[in-house]
Amino acid sequence: MHYPINIEMLMEMAQTAGISDLSKKLLGQMARVLNNIYKMGMEYSTEDFVFTPEIVREAHQRVYGKLLVNEEVNQRFYELLSEWGNDAFQAGASSNKHIVRLSNISMSRRNSGSRPTKKKMEQARRFYEKYGVYKREIVIDEHGVLMDGYTTYLLMCEQGKDMVPVRRIRRQGIKAVFNEGGKQYQWEIPLKLIDKIAPGDRVVVETFYGPQRVTVKEIIPLAKITGRKVRRIEEKEN
Repeated sequence: MHYPINIEMLMEMAQTAGISDLSKKLLGQMARVLNNIYKMGMEYSTEDFVFTPEIVREAHQRVYGKLLVNEEVNQRFYELLSEWGNDAFQAGASSNKHIVRLSNISMSRRNSGSRPTKKKMEQARRFYEKYGVYKREIVIDEHGVLMDGYTTYLLMCEQGKDMVPVRRIRRQGIKAVFNEGGKQYQWEIPLKLIDKIAPGDRVVVETFYGPQRVTVKEIIPLAKITGRKVRRIEEKEN
């Protein structure tokens, strides 16, 4: 199955499974649910999570209410959606993932000198115990330096994990100017903004004098952490 999935694909799958009386409204809701589950699989660093008909029933009725009137059809619907949900989750979990040795992941200077609070670590443990997945995925750069998921990294260390799934991303930066025609300076793009900034954008960056607005001239690969980052993208005028 390829994602994102659409109504036509779901209609064909439902007919193959012997269900032909699902409305387009319901199929549209199912498509949104499955696409969101796929994204969940991409985000969480595990392939061990399993959806059951009971989990799907509770979530579906909490969000949408009781949409099917026949209990037998209801049960078949939830069984089918849980089956498709597991396929979607596994597809997301296995996409764009690399398996690396946990001990080979190195810490940035920022992470090596700090640790999450006890409360944050306990929340991560409870989340894993309840759902069987980690709350955040581990993200590393092309050199194996941790970019995100420090709490998950520490929890995996506690659990004695060896080979673990990670998402690998190339660091990006910008060359930008304070004034048109002025000297170009360089800043690192944080993980949440990678692939979201384009030349010509106005962004807010960190400087010695505090946050400043600059105009992006070029997106560049970064070989290492610069220490100065882009904070946010300015809203574009209509």
